[in-house]
Order: sequence, then structure tokens, then C-alpha cells
Amino acid sequence: MLLSRLAHRLRARPGDCIEPFPQTYLVTVVPCHVPHSAECATTYVLPQGPYPDAVMTAAVVRWT
Repeated sequence: MLLSRLAHRLRARPGDCIEPFPQTYLVTVVPCHVPHSAECATTYVLPQGPYPDAVMTAAVVRWT
């Protein structure tokens, strides 16, 4: 039995196989024995506060 599910990209879990390659925030998760274009490898949570690039950009601007 072939089951797939639609999920938000942020809800993908490590090991989820995805087909087709995502073009939006919705992904189709398929069984891993089915040919697929992508696989979720890891997830992580950023600490509260500004996105790290914003901090780095502000630091560079101050030094130029």
C-alpha cells in the first residue's frame, strides 16, 4: 500500500522522503522505498532573538 501525506515544510521530520522536490512550503512525504527527490536530514531550532544574519549584517555595517 502506497501512502503519502501533505505536510508543511517546517513539519518535515528527519528521515521523511519527499517527492517531488518542493517548490512551495507544502511538501508531499512519500514512503522511502518509492523513488524520491529529497529527504529531510535534520531539523533545528534557532534561539530567540534576531536572525543571526541580521546580527552579522549590523556588525559589518558598523565596521564599514
